[in-house]
Amino acid sequence: MEFRLLGNLEVAVDGSPVDIGGSQPRTVLAMLLVAGGRVVPAESIIDALWGDEPPASAAGTLQSYVSRLRRALAPAGAKGEGGRVIVWDPPGYRIAVEPDAVDAHRFERLADAGREALHAGDPATARSLLEEGLGLWRGPALLEVSHPAFPWGFSARLGGARLGGARDRTRADPSPF
Repeated sequence: MEFRLLGNLEVAVDGSPVDIGGSQPRTVLAMLLVAGGRVVPAESIIDALWGDEPPASAAGTLQSYVSRLRRALAPAGAKGEGGRVIVWDPPGYRIAVEPDAVDAHRFERLADAGREALHAGDPATARSLLEEGLGLWRGPALLEVSHPAFPWGFSARLGGARLGGARDRTRADPSPF
């Protein structure tokens, strides 16, 4: 399973797209993916979805979104808690996937490794790692997530890391002079 945040939010299983629903469930999934396996309190998700005036049914609606996402993301034949990608972990939810299943986390790992290789005097390895990482980008991070209460620091940090990766990639090129 692949999760893509570097552009529009996309999910794919064996290269085939998965329908994860409309903007509200997509925002829930994006928040969980950004957290990288850490628990996101249900109240934080509700705040991101509805701001200061959530409906009385907000908690139930959130549970409904999570239930739909679980069905969409369930591995074929998986049953019970062990097959869930989204797990309830009081006081909220977390995503149970390997960091490299999320393109944004994979990019950060590759960019860090590329920078380390560059500082270690190995420009060929740096160039290869940075090209792989930069190749994951399909547009601005979290392009379609538009909720004003969404935690935008992650997207801004990724944008800065993308620029840094491009700068490091340029430094890894052999000098033409």
